Amino acid sequence: LPVRLGPLIDLGGDTLPPWLAEWHGELPSVAAFFCDFVETAVHRYRNRVKDWIVCTGFNHADHLGLTEDDRVRLVVRLVDAAKSADPE
Repeated sequence: LPVRLGPLIDLGGDTLPPWLAEWHGELPSVAAFFCDFVETAVHRYRNRVKDWIVCTGFNHADHLGLTEDDRVRLVVRLVDAAKSADPE
């Protein structure tokens, strides 16, 4: 059976680690943390997972101090990170 996994990053709920609050509004740092996590997870399980749900909750989450444009940029970087780890 094909396996679908995700979401890897959920900004809509209360699932983020507390230490991430220190990086409030810092898109480059937050993106680096999230992209590293996504690349690691996708690379580790790429042979077992067919479909990845990379992110959710980005359209209404503002507790990290990111603007709407920042959140869109972050989603694009996360999808690119997943694609680089598993082109399939």
